[in-house]
Order: sequence, then structure tokens, then C-alpha cells
Amino acid sequence: MEKEKSKKAGKKPEKNGQSIRISVRVNAEEHARLLELVDELGQSNKSKFLRSCLFNREISVVKVDSSLYKAIEWLTKIHSQYRAIGTNYNQTVKRINACFGEKKAALLLKNLETYTRNLIAVSNQIFAVTQKLKEKYHGSQDYQEQ
Repeated sequence: MEKEKSKKAGKKPEKNGQSIRISVRVNAEEHARLLELVDELGQSNKSKFLRSCLFNREISVVKVDSSLYKAIEWLTKIHSQYRAIGTNYNQTVKRINACFGEKKAALLLKNLETYTRNLIAVSNQIFAVTQKLKEKYHGSQDYQEQ
């Protein structure tokens, strides 16, 4: 005997879920204004936005600056590259000291020191960009990461 399969298909209803649908008709101008407000306030869901307005919930305003995200992404990539460079730097110094004589090691370490100075210059430029971002988005107040 085979077990009888349930004839019900589809998603099971959630407990205390939103099951009642209310429709509202608006004209094109009102719809455009609604979409503008939703975008302006950083909402992704019109229903949530309208429920917030109807039931006097607090509406959060999120302004997104894509240039900030690009800068943060760039700084994050640079930071990960710095970590990789630091690891390679330590491995290189160990190998130089282990595999080469004193004179050859001194020469190679001198070259490595030159590259390190260049890296420090780039680091200072990154720090300057970071400070400009902090001033732009946090005013003149000191910003401290916690």
C-alpha cells in the first residue's frame, strides 16, 4: 500500500503572517510620487513603506552615496593586499637571511627597503584619502572606530 499524498500544494501559510490584502488605486502622478518617496527614503518594499505611513511607525531615512561604497571597496582591497605584502615581506626576509651570505643579504635587504619606502608613500596617500572621507561624512569631529 502506498501512502496517500496530500492534495494541497504550494507554500504552507506562516503563523501570524500577513494574509489580508488591501488594494489602493492611485493615478500616475501619485504613483510617481510614491515611487520617488520610496527611493528617497531608501526603502525597497512599497508595502512596508505604506504600512509604516499608515500605522505611524518610524520611517528610517537611508541616503546611499555610491562614491563612498566605491571608496570603501577600494580601501578594503588595498588593505587585503597590504596584509599579503606583509606576509610576503616576512617570508622574504627569512629566506634572504637563511639562503644568502652576509653581503648578498645586505644588498637584497637594501632593495627591499627601497620598495618598503615606496609602500609607505602609498600608505600615506591612502591615509589622506581616508581622512578626507571621514571629514566629508563625519564633519570636523574626530571619528574613532570602535
